[in-house]
Amino acid sequence: MRAKASEFIDFWTGISVHSAEQYEVPNGEQGVVELARRCDAMAETVGMSQEELAAEVGDLVAYIAVKVAAANQRARGTG
Repeated sequence: MRAKASEFIDFWTGISVHSAEQYEVPNGEQGVVELARRCDAMAETVGMSQEELAAEVGDLVAYIAVKVAAANQRARGTG
């Protein structure tokens, strides 16, 4: 099941997490709590539980925050 969770997280963050500058959001905030909520909701539609996601990445909000920060660094050319 972990491979399925890993594939889902990789796919979902790849299409859903973007640099804040792309959307002109001040201070690099993209709303990681909202993104995590959306990820949970999408996972549920494919039959994946929050527990499975947590087993793969730990705290989903923190994981997505790291992904957003990395996207912001790439957009600024510093990462």
